[in-house]
Amino acid sequence: MFRKGFRFFVVLISLFLIHQCAFAKNNVIGGYLQIQQVYTIIDYKITLQLHVYETGTPFSLNQVNIIMRRKVDNKEVQSFNLQRNFSEKVLYDQKICIGSVGYNTIYANFEAHVKIYPPYYSDSEGYYLEWTDCCRYDAIGNLQGPELYTTTFRTLFPPIMYSNQPFFDSTPTIDILPKFLLCKQELFKHQILASDPDGDKLKFTLVDPLGFHSISKTPLQWQNGFSATNAISGDPALNIHPETGLLSVDPETTGLFVFAVCVEEFREGRKIGAAVREYLLEVIDCSPTTDIDENIYLNNSPVTNTTICKGNEITLNANTTQDGQCQWMLNGRDIPGATDRAIKVLQKGDYEFKILNPGACEKTFKSKIVHVTVMDATFELEKHGASAACDQPGETILVGPKDLHYNYNWYKNNNLLSDKANSLTISEPGIYYAILDSSTCKLFSDTITVEQQAVSPSVKAEIEPILPICANDDTPITLVGTPAGGVFQGVGVVNNVFHPKQAGIGIHELTYSIFSPSPCPNAVAKQTVEVSDCSKLSIPDAFTPNEDGINDKWELGGIDSYPDAEVTIYNRWGNVIFHSKGYSKPFDGASSQAGVYHYKIKLNEVRPPKTGPLMLIR
Repeated sequence: MFRKGFRFFVVLISLFLIHQCAFAKNNVIGGYLQIQQVYTIIDYKITLQLHVYETGTPFSLNQVNIIMRRKVDNKEVQSFNLQRNFSEKVLYDQKICIGSVGYNTIYANFEAHVKIYPPYYSDSEGYYLEWTDCCRYDAIGNLQGPELYTTTFRTLFPPIMYSNQPFFDSTPTIDILPKFLLCKQELFKHQILASDPDGDKLKFTLVDPLGFHSISKTPLQWQNGFSATNAISGDPALNIHPETGLLSVDPETTGLFVFAVCVEEFREGRKIGAAVREYLLEVIDCSPTTDIDENIYLNNSPVTNTTICKGNEITLNANTTQDGQCQWMLNGRDIPGATDRAIKVLQKGDYEFKILNPGACEKTFKSKIVHVTVMDATFELEKHGASAACDQPGETILVGPKDLHYNYNWYKNNNLLSDKANSLTISEPGIYYAILDSSTCKLFSDTITVEQQAVSPSVKAEIEPILPICANDDTPITLVGTPAGGVFQGVGVVNNVFHPKQAGIGIHELTYSIFSPSPCPNAVAKQTVEVSDCSKLSIPDAFTPNEDGINDKWELGGIDSYPDAEVTIYNRWGNVIFHSKGYSKPFDGASSQAGVYHYKIKLNEVRPPKTGPLMLIR
């Protein structure tokens, strides 16, 4: 008996709470909390801003209670009573192509100046400002049973003492949305305006709205398919740029949708606080009940591309009967005075027709675009040589303008050909031209005479090999290539002569090229020649710069065979005291003290450098 009675009591309480929420006089549909430091470390202003949907009874709430909780254990630290100091009625009355939709709402502001003291607000994890109301608007479509859950706003606030020093902070200010109603399948973009009184860096994210079940205290749940990052489904779904706060969505379904924007504040890279503002948007179907003909017509036929002759005109028509403000556009801009359903066209460009249904949730219907090209009565063809095997007869390609949007009629010797594209490939001689004939004008190309083209045979180039040469042998070698008339290239090559000493020691590649007329490729032959070191390099390990005429300079025997050799001398600390490319002026040690030095001799790019110690004796 006791169990049955207890169950009846729980059911009765549940029905009472549901009744209280479901029949609340007004519904909170958005808002947030803010705390601002105003005078000293203990003086603050707490503000609650509510967005309320009036369902018939005037909004009469004049006082709210705010709780400060310690984040680490959710324990209540202090509570504050805020008084309503401002309210403004905002009517969202949208006149659209399907009729009118309206919402009476109120933005109410509650405020209190309070004092908070360091002994109670020094926990390093920070504190939550919290306001709770029962219950949510039952028509919200992306939450499960919203009328059974509270509306809870929280703002994270840092301790007022940090590292034994006063820490001054005010949480961010977050602005309202200018619209309440969105049109289905119309892209909506708006930048959430937020600012921080302390100049802290802000970051925007979409988060879960906060609320708890009136009985079980379980957290608020999304309907299946919805989440913080998919609070309004679409392409794209509702999203926000983390740095700019740009909110965007192209909704795909209708209904009432709640979402929450978290604005975190960072100072010197450390998160110190966060404010969360809830918003509610309704997506409605703004489409008309009848389909609109999006085509533009020329001579009673739909058209997307047309060409007219210079000086002629055509008439484009929009056959739609949809009501609204009519406007023709050229290249995306309104044409002044062109507000009829027909327009006479003289100039080139992209023409478009639109119908505007005015209102705060306006719907603009646009036609397909018609591209108009204006041409002279004659046009020129371009003549190109086609890529072909050089042992075969060449081809010619004739090309006309691409944007005429009509089939070409090609003629050879006044005989009509079957080709209809804007280009024609020719392999036979003759007199060629093209004619374009349409309902708007007739265009004539210039005449191209194509003659029999000569065959350009393939060419094979060869270069006679060269035996290995000594680097100190400065005897020039005449290069021979076949067929005659080509060009020799390579290190040490001047015209058709190779100079071993100029080339230097190493293996060098020589080329011989025969240049062919376009489009045939050039013929190129390659040959390598080795220039060897036929003399040994003598490197003394000491010298005596004492001006006695004996061994006064560091002479390197055989260095003349390496005209591009690099010689570098270092002191014992690794600093360069001498460097030269080529060794025409030997190192004399004039400004150096007696002692041990080190050298590095790089003869060429092929051989490894030579290194060792060098004794300077005075």
